[in-house]
Amino acid sequence: MKGKRSFIFQNLIIVIGLFGHLPLTTYGQTPFSKPFGFGGASMASPVCTDGQVYTTLPYRSRFIYIGGSFTQVGRCSGSGVPLNLSDGKKISTFNLSSMGVVGTVAVAISDGNGTGWYIGGSFTAIGTNPISYLAKINSNGALDTGFNANLDGPVTALHLKGTSLYVAGSFVNVGAIMRANLAAVNAATGALIPGFDVGLIGSVDALTSNGSNLYVGGALSAVQGKNVNSRGSFWDIGTGSLQTSFPSVNGIIYAAISDGSNGWYIGGNFSKVGPHTRNRLARILSDGSVSGWNPDVGDTVYALGISGSNLYAGGSFTTVNGGTIRNRLAALDLTTGTATAWNPNMGGQVDTLTITGGNLYAGGSFTAVNGGTVRNRLAALDLITGTATAWNPNMSGSVYALVVSGSNLYSGGMFTTVNGATTRNRLAALDLTTGIATAWNPNLGGGVYSLAINGSNIYVGGNFTTVNGATTRNRLAALDLTTATATGWNPNMNNTGVFALAVSGSNIYVGAPLPQ
Repeated sequence: MKGKRSFIFQNLIIVIGLFGHLPLTTYGQTPFSKPFGFGGASMASPVCTDGQVYTTLPYRSRFIYIGGSFTQVGRCSGSGVPLNLSDGKKISTFNLSSMGVVGTVAVAISDGNGTGWYIGGSFTAIGTNPISYLAKINSNGALDTGFNANLDGPVTALHLKGTSLYVAGSFVNVGAIMRANLAAVNAATGALIPGFDVGLIGSVDALTSNGSNLYVGGALSAVQGKNVNSRGSFWDIGTGSLQTSFPSVNGIIYAAISDGSNGWYIGGNFSKVGPHTRNRLARILSDGSVSGWNPDVGDTVYALGISGSNLYAGGSFTTVNGGTIRNRLAALDLTTGTATAWNPNMGGQVDTLTITGGNLYAGGSFTAVNGGTVRNRLAALDLITGTATAWNPNMSGSVYALVVSGSNLYSGGMFTTVNGATTRNRLAALDLTTGIATAWNPNLGGGVYSLAINGSNIYVGGNFTTVNGATTRNRLAALDLTTATATGWNPNMNNTGVFALAVSGSNIYVGAPLPQ
């Protein structure tokens, strides 16, 4: 979500947005034992509330009564919150609010060598330093005063490539030189790199690179004096010259998967990709052009998977190739886009797919497969025949997330029982051979939308507020893969839910709308 994101720096996960405090305790009495943050030498650990304070009263010089419309009191988090990946707790030595960030931090990335990171946003000062919109923070939390790009407008996206930092936002000038909305600066000093000159009109939401190309995503209306109507474009990463315009998509993309050649397949509810008609499924080549591959799917695609020479697509559709009946799940030739004879004929929507051991596991809201075989919300389908195997976990509610580890399939969703009567609230480990739930039982107090495995833990995202029956874990938790017990890692997400998780090395990336 634009303006509310999370980032990893070394062993920290940095959660940023427009929130003002990190909830700790709901207090029911006063005086409370920490000083309220009015400043002064004694206020080294300022306290914030989640609502308006209307009145205050000092008490014995050590305490202060406060009254107002708040319900929570906790340590101030300012414009950024660092959480340790080992336990999910806030890092006490790092505090953007103590530096006095005036404004919002919208994006943060590592400097690439472990000595600090870059922050961008709409702030206008850090402490007593009048630095605006872009800054470099050292690993000890201090401002790097040797870095100053001198922008005149907010920053929305950052990307580091070698010694160049690519910066996007709503600025016009870098120093005294015009570089509207997109510029390259020296990663060490912030000085403008003069050779990179795009000339962009429009908003930029994303930056990334692929080899010698820089991909810029957003709502672009003109580049280098030429009108465009695109959600993204490629530029030469050295010169800023426009390569191939990335195709616009006139709908929502729900799923994407690599094509193995620096391109990707995308699925969703769109009907056009660039100027080409591509109903709900398309292939984008590595140069940003639209492939001729066109399976013409009749309704929304929610999940994708690749095995051998086929792309498997799940969703709410009932036809592919313009009229061939394929109910909610199809296998499409990776070269031609034509549906193969594989036809599991699902009796309801498919929301998630995973492939392992010669079978495709499909989760969703369906209650039948193969035209009438009962399979409630989760089924194993033979990759050769499309026929449901005997594996039948019989879930009582929808399945939204699947991940395999060892001999088990971990399934998350809205169910409360598996195998017909075994209680498993929203998350279960199912034996890949028998479909029977193992003894592993984390007992979550709300829905599960996303799963990721790293080492001996499974990370779970959703809208739950408890795990293990009563242990508080708000919307994000790490569970031991052997015991199902929550670890000490506790980010305490204050939002509506966690919808996406991805693991890279020792880091976990979280997709969630953070509160304002």
